[in-house]
Amino acid sequence: MKSYIKSLDFKKDTREKQIELSLEERQKELSCIFSVLEVLSIPNISYDDALRKIAKVIPEGFSIPNKTRVRISVNNKEMIQGGLGVSVDSIHESLYINNGDKVTLIVELFDESKKSSVSFLPEEKKLLKGLADVVCAVMNRIEMEHTISEAYIILEQKNIALKEILFQIETEKKENQLKLWSIIDAQLTDFLDKKINVMQFRDFMSKLKIDMLQPDSDLVFDTKDKLNLLSPREFQISKYIKSGMSNKEISDELGLSPATIEKHRHSIRRKLDLTNKNINLSVFLRTIQEL
Repeated sequence: MKSYIKSLDFKKDTREKQIELSLEERQKELSCIFSVLEVLSIPNISYDDALRKIAKVIPEGFSIPNKTRVRISVNNKEMIQGGLGVSVDSIHESLYINNGDKVTLIVELFDESKKSSVSFLPEEKKLLKGLADVVCAVMNRIEMEHTISEAYIILEQKNIALKEILFQIETEKKENQLKLWSIIDAQLTDFLDKKINVMQFRDFMSKLKIDMLQPDSDLVFDTKDKLNLLSPREFQISKYIKSGMSNKEISDELGLSPATIEKHRHSIRRKLDLTNKNINLSVFLRTIQEL
């Protein structure tokens, strides 16, 4: 009877030890999975660093960590964690992450001799499948974070470029406004110096209002390109006209006839797009800084 009781006690102790060992193994497996998930908490981690850290913690989830080697390959690139030795058993899982990269997870048991009989437990094969799913989730998360980070950088660059464009537009707008009011003031002053009647004044104000309302008003065009159309002689004469010299004074200065100077004056007005416009050439040229 005592022998039977001892036998029962032995079996009970053995079963409890087996349960205890099994619980320890499950605890190791869960700890391993949580360690892999912790990689997600590392900000701005790269693929290589993430795979390196994952490969480092995986052996701790298996029954013989010091004889477990991990290989993680992404396309043709491989991370290896574990000691040297002959592989006596191996298990693997392959998966694809969202960017299309193929990730292969290989776990090996190694020994100094091929005669070793160690092998993976059925539970460890299930563990590898779970780890592969977790690795896939981690890599997809990192890929998403990298995509968002790159998109944010691109957006910031575009915002900076947009601000520069808006600043340039605003600067040009203010410059054009100053040019506009300068020309208006010059025209109005020149016009009021003449003897005018009410009808002429109304015509002048109507044309001025139309020019101001047009976004591409002739009063605010950029004259830089048009100045390039002037010949060297016309450019020289334009400077004299800008200074207020008459045709006679310019002809005396250059040794040309007044009629020739008048032809140049008409050519200058045409190239500056002032033909048939009630704009005094001398007053207009004074608004051009490039001249």
